Amino acid sequence: IELTQITPIGATTTSTCGEESGRCPVLYFSGFGNEEMMATYNILGAEIYQETGDTVACAKAVPNAMNKSLQQVLEEISGDHADAMKLMRDENTA
Repeated sequence: IELTQITPIGATTTSTCGEESGRCPVLYFSGFGNEEMMATYNILGAEIYQETGDTVACAKAVPNAMNKSLQQVLEEISGDHADAMKLMRDENTA
């Protein structure tokens, strides 16, 4: 499925990225302004974390991603998220 064939609005999915759970919930936004997206992320991200203990990756649909498969986009998002979380952990232990 190509991203141009779907309209995910605040949709969540699970992809490998979390070290402890092996999961990485992804909030993928389309049609949201930046402030609206971040407000929604803050609410949903906190709820997901409280329920699962998983940190949530967040991304916005951009033209460069429209011709990629949804799987590839989610793998890129979750990979970037895993890298960012590792960097934060490394900085906090240094």
